[in-house]
Amino acid sequence: MSVYTLDKKRIGESIRLIRGELSMEAFAKQIGVTRGTINNYEKGRILPSRKIAIRIVEFEGIHSIDEFLYGKPELYLSNIFKTIPEICLTSMANELTLLQQLAKALDSKIINYGDELGIINYCLKLEPNLKKMPEFKSLLTAYSIEVEIDRFEIEHDETYRSTLLPILNREVATLENFSDYLPLIGFIIESIKTNEELKVSKGKPSVPLPRKSSVALERYFEAEFLTDLSAYEKYKLAGNLEALGASFFKFFDEFSKQFPIPIDILYRDYLNETKTIKDALQYEIKMDLEKYKKAFWE
Repeated sequence: MSVYTLDKKRIGESIRLIRGELSMEAFAKQIGVTRGTINNYEKGRILPSRKIAIRIVEFEGIHSIDEFLYGKPELYLSNIFKTIPEICLTSMANELTLLQQLAKALDSKIINYGDELGIINYCLKLEPNLKKMPEFKSLLTAYSIEVEIDRFEIEHDETYRSTLLPILNREVATLENFSDYLPLIGFIIESIKTNEELKVSKGKPSVPLPRKSSVALERYFEAEFLTDLSAYEKYKLAGNLEALGASFFKFFDEFSKQFPIPIDILYRDYLNETKTIKDALQYEIKMDLEKYKKAFWE
């Protein structure tokens, strides 16, 4: 990622507009340079010195020297943070977007044109969580800005550090396209969260994708099972199935995009294998189901 530099092409186009109907020779005489220099400015080959830029702005009499060199506040800031789309998001603590807050600070001289280091640090002051973003970290590195990166909450979890992280470190390192599977992982976590909510929820928990149709229990359970349930138990069962099914829908959808074999076929295969294991287990009195499953697959 490169640091911000003045846009020679944009400045050249501005000079051409400022020159208007004047010939290059006449304009060059007014500014105190040669015709060839004006031509190089307008072609975007070279930049005028600040001394010459001030003369050009004074000749025009409209823009400030900063706007002439850097553009309008939003344009200037957008070029600095062009790899950070979140800069256009509304801050949780303010109705203005980060870009609008920075533009306001630029107008108020809280931050200044040409001081990209100060602008980036002020942006971090407005939204500290940006430093957790890979793109923003790259921006900080490009400008040689060192900040103390906050630890993610999960890093404090002992199970994550001792169990999950070693697995991720070992397995993910072999994948070249791990990022393709991040949505799938995100959806399964959402489904797990919904399942946890169901354990304590008195009503239907919030799910990422609400279902449009109600659940018909007869489609999922045997009649004998449903006969023994009270009206409230049926209501609760239908609510849980609806919420969990809605949550898992996006996981199933993403799974079908990533894998060539549909998940329903894989699940059917799992049920068949489980039945085979249970049938065989009756001849293995000394083994429980989980131990036998492990022996069966190994």
